[in-house]
Amino acid sequence: MLIPSIDLMGGRIVQLVQGEKLKLAFDDFDYWIERFAKYPMVQLIDLDAARGTGDNRALVREIAQRLNCQVGGGIRSVEAAQELLRDGAKRVIIGSALLREGKIDAGYAEVLAGAVGPSKLVFALDSLPAVLAVTHDAAIAISSNLFAILGLRSLFFVVSGAMKSLRYLGAGLAAILSFVGIKMIAEPWHAIPTGLSLAVIAALLLASIGASVVAARAAR
Repeated sequence: MLIPSIDLMGGRIVQLVQGEKLKLAFDDFDYWIERFAKYPMVQLIDLDAARGTGDNRALVREIAQRLNCQVGGGIRSVEAAQELLRDGAKRVIIGSALLREGKIDAGYAEVLAGAVGPSKLVFALDSLPAVLAVTHDAAIAISSNLFAILGLRSLFFVVSGAMKSLRYLGAGLAAILSFVGIKMIAEPWHAIPTGLSLAVIAALLLASIGASVVAARAAR
């Protein structure tokens, strides 16, 4: 399941480039809560709490009470996890607090699970760049981060808006993600040329857009 994420910093909803540079910031919370309401689960990250520079607890509470959220950022104790769950979070995300001397602290994980319940816990670690958690292919890693630097991640907002008018776009994106997943899994046995991969992705995207346009015209 793909879970969309909302990042909070300085009392606003933000988008950062490479996790550092502020690119976009919004304070129209009702608008974004309504936009994310259609998703069964939303990831809510308090960047200030994660960095130890403050927190956005009131905003986290407001959003968590209106959306199904798994909340992360600066959760370093059982008490903090329990408080977020009381505030409305459906799950809490534990990150670096799970590490002790560079290793996963299984004992602490068991304490957390016993205190809040294993179904309410998500353990997550970031890598920089994050793509290295998926692949060590230099071409993929470099191109992924070039796209991020260019700000192409903000296309999410364009795609999100287009989903309403292009009814088959979601199916097309799902097909593209499936193809990319199969390509990466099959890579040790059979490498699909980059040119062919791009052609398949373009064909799937254009086919979904074309089918959506035809369907929209037929419905008029």
